[in-house]
Amino acid sequence: MIITERNAYEAVVVLAGKKIRIGEFLNNLVKASVERKTRNIVLNVVSALPRPKYLEVLRDLIQSNISYALTIKYAGSSIQDLRKLINERNLRDVYVDNPSSDVVRILNSFNINPINIGLKEVRPDDR
Repeated sequence: MIITERNAYEAVVVLAGKKIRIGEFLNNLVKASVERKTRNIVLNVVSALPRPKYLEVLRDLIQSNISYALTIKYAGSSIQDLRKLINERNLRDVYVDNPSSDVVRILNSFNINPINIGLKEVRPDDR
């Protein structure tokens, strides 16, 4: 383990390539790290997007963070990788940009409610 990861707030981020609500996501990360009395955040990314592409989705988060040590790890691309990560690391916070039925089913099997960070679509009826 790298020194910056010791006592870090660690979470999973499942990305399908949708735009995310950076402000809300960053607020959630900061709140969780403050509760754990740490300034270190580790994000384990599960995404079918190629490795440079998932970083583009997180670019604004990376650029807007100036006071926390942020480690981003690629953890795989499949539902099986997500299951394995949660099983091995016992991670309880899972952020998703598009909560698909497969992702929700896996998370429900671990009694985890996904934290939706995807932009909400506005339908004409919602205005």
